Amino acid sequence: MILGIGTDLAEISRIRRIGLQRLAGRILSKEEMALMPASDGRRAEWLAGRFAAKEAVAKATGTGIGGRLGFQEIEIFNDDRGKPSVRIASEVLMGFGWEQDVTIHLSITHSGDHALAFVVVEGG
Repeated sequence: MILGIGTDLAEISRIRRIGLQRLAGRILSKEEMALMPASDGRRAEWLAGRFAAKEAVAKATGTGIGGRLGFQEIEIFNDDRGKPSVRIASEVLMGFGWEQDVTIHLSITHSGDHALAFVVVEGG
């Protein structure tokens, strides 16, 4: 059963204007910070994708970013093949009435000056 759907579009140039380190410190966990690319060109694209992904996850919960869910509570990692995945603490999921067997499907894409993320939350 689908529990939530979310999408977000981020402008890479806007991410650069905000400041990569400033935004990274605000939205990334320590583990995610360690994965950020070294190259400034790639870093902005990567960070815009992570920002869009976290916004899309928050939208899928029905609450957005704010009181019940923060950027750093949503972690985005890639598996060995590069597929992005989402990690949210089980107690946070339970706060939404979702069981631990929830699957969060995530797709991130980049084109030109945009990064887009799409999320589907599936569970019983």
